[in-house]
Amino acid sequence: MNDISRQRLKRTLSSVLINIDDMQSELAIVRAQCKLLQEEMRAIRVNSKRNRIHSIPSVCSHAEKSENSA
Repeated sequence: MNDISRQRLKRTLSSVLINIDDMQSELAIVRAQCKLLQEEMRAIRVNSKRNRIHSIPSVCSHAEKSENSA
């Protein structure tokens, strides 16, 4: 392997290592965003369940009123 080939190889390896570092940084950002999204989705599910629980008595009492007035 001559000097020119070695220099090219060193530059290529250096570039690859920089790309790997950049990708790891981007991956960390994506993971953090996924975690936030997961927390938001969990909150939406919890709120949805709470709303269903609180809305059921209202629906039942409304149905009872309809039956009583008929």
